[in-house]
Amino acid sequence: NCEYNTIANNTINENGIDGINFYYFCRYNIISNNSVNDNKENGIYLGVISDGNNLTDNTLKRNFCGILLSSSDNNNVSENTLIDNGVCIYEQDCYGNIFEDNYCSGSKFQAPISIDAAATGYGANNWTWAESQPWCSGSGTWEDPYIIENLIINGLGIADGIEIQNSDVYFIIQHCTISNAELGIYLDTVNNSLIIDNNCSNNQEGIYAEYGNNNTITDNFLNDNENSGLYLYESNNTLVYQNTVIGNYDGIYLDTDCSYNIIEHNIVNNNSDGIYIYYCNDNTISNNTVNYNQNYGIYLEFCQSNIISLNTINNNNDFGILFELNSNNNELIENSINYNQYGTVFSDGSDNNSILENNIANNNIGIQIEDLSNLNEFVENILSNNTLGVNIISGNNNTFYLNFFLRNVKHAVDNGIENKWNTTFFGNYWDNHTEPDLSPQDGIVDTPYTYIEGTAGSIDYLPIAEDGAPTIVINLPTAHQRFGSEAPTFNVEIVELYVLNMWYTLDDGLTNFTFNENGTINQAVWDALPDGLYTLAFYVLDLVGNTGLSEVIIEKDSHAPNINIITPTPADVFITAPSFIVEIFDVNLDAMWYTLDGGLTNFTFTENGTINQLAWDQMPEGNVVIRFYAEDLVGNTSFAEVTVIKQIDGDGIDPLLITIIIVVSIVGAVAIVGATYWYLTRYRKSE
Repeated sequence: NCEYNTIANNTINENGIDGINFYYFCRYNIISNNSVNDNKENGIYLGVISDGNNLTDNTLKRNFCGILLSSSDNNNVSENTLIDNGVCIYEQDCYGNIFEDNYCSGSKFQAPISIDAAATGYGANNWTWAESQPWCSGSGTWEDPYIIENLIINGLGIADGIEIQNSDVYFIIQHCTISNAELGIYLDTVNNSLIIDNNCSNNQEGIYAEYGNNNTITDNFLNDNENSGLYLYESNNTLVYQNTVIGNYDGIYLDTDCSYNIIEHNIVNNNSDGIYIYYCNDNTISNNTVNYNQNYGIYLEFCQSNIISLNTINNNNDFGILFELNSNNNELIENSINYNQYGTVFSDGSDNNSILENNIANNNIGIQIEDLSNLNEFVENILSNNTLGVNIISGNNNTFYLNFFLRNVKHAVDNGIENKWNTTFFGNYWDNHTEPDLSPQDGIVDTPYTYIEGTAGSIDYLPIAEDGAPTIVINLPTAHQRFGSEAPTFNVEIVELYVLNMWYTLDDGLTNFTFNENGTINQAVWDALPDGLYTLAFYVLDLVGNTGLSEVIIEKDSHAPNINIITPTPADVFITAPSFIVEIFDVNLDAMWYTLDGGLTNFTFTENGTINQLAWDQMPEGNVVIRFYAEDLVGNTSFAEVTVIKQIDGDGIDPLLITIIIVVSIVGAVAIVGATYWYLTRYRKSE
């Protein structure tokens, strides 16, 4: 405790912690005209209940924080000069301090930010106050959200980087770097936020959100935080998308009553626990990469009705996925769970879960059921290359069917009660028991599978038989179909229930292209091929390792026909329609035509000949462009043209005009003869 002291006119430099430290209950002191520089932490520090002090006319340079006030009230901080400090002035949990006429420049960091949208009265740090700050823009609407961006914030080891409370307005925090904070970004009772492209690393917690709805947390880097990269507590309808979460204790932690959140496309690697979910229901955990975590890839405790799908969960030291303590009615679908000590474990009464279409490989134990976890259903999973595929220590009425047991050292051990290894229609595929299937030939091995070890004496009565290689029917392209520069589309039908991979090749397998639906041949590869014949081969690999093949020969013809005009030659003069000789080179030639009027009227031909006379007659005297076209069977089109001269005959009369005169003269003569005949006939009758 210290009161009524004066500290003035001192030079206080290069100390290992603070320059001046009023640690606790130091009141009514004067700190004036000191030079306080290059101290490792704070230039001047006022600790708890250090109230009513006057800090004036001090110069503070190159300290980590120039002046720090913590739980200290009613101090006067005025007319100080602060240059090149990490943070200029910061107060935490203080009331009634006065800051006037201080000069701050060259600070490396933005001081921590705290906004309480519900705060009122003098000094309330609400959104109205935030609008007046240089780091905030916008108006808080959907069309014009508040934006806090491009800040470098140091939490000084005691504060939250950005703290926002009691907010329903629309706001965005983006492109900020926040470190050395208690909580990098703290959202308390916040809705309608977008947290995007921030780096919240090296804090106690990266992003911490509680009691919120309809928030989006995306594209952030949340690394090397002491506790969690991302922590959600009683938060609903949050989208956690495409974040990088590495090197934390818990990567992503959903704690207590978090529902309807989507955790998707995140990288959650090298944490103690990858994704930790406690007392949370109805969430979707999908398409995440959860690798190399110390304890668990994904952990669920007291969790109901969550969907865990399409995740890659590899190389975790202990568990790929652990369902524990009554984690019931969850769905585990199409995950890749490889190289863990335990692939998937159901423990402590975790019941009625559905485990469908997962690839569980290269684990010590693929699936383990223990501590009376009952009524779980395992369907169409691939268990391969595990030391032990399935290990039931204790558990009742679990069901296994349509699973594939491949290349495990030991496929299954069952020490439970009344677990079922087949339905009334089929059991599982066991690679050490695939035949005979003779009586009847129904896809089921004629004898049961009796090699499931353990005290239960379990038997698969309907083991699936080997059905051979997949069948491929190529509908498109058809044999010897020709294609131009545009890559061909393909349509194939695969007859195989359990496809592992599909691919095609145009070069005998040197380059392969996988596909999962009908489509188009890779355009870049097609562009690189010269014209010619190619064998397009389609392959299908089934789950047990059988490969089907089907091929079709196609032709690439990307070059248009080559046209060489022999006659007429440029500037030839013609009165009547000229004859023509053209040479056209293309093995797949389909059509030839010419035009005299730029394509308004076209004339097809199959051999050399003469230009249409009527069309020639209709052309005016002077230059006439004759354009010859050729098209091949693929549709490649080319043209060549020659300009000739049309000349009227030697008397200077256009032949077309002569023809018209002749026609008119003939018609006139016929008319005169007819009139004379009519007259003479009438005259004779009158006599």
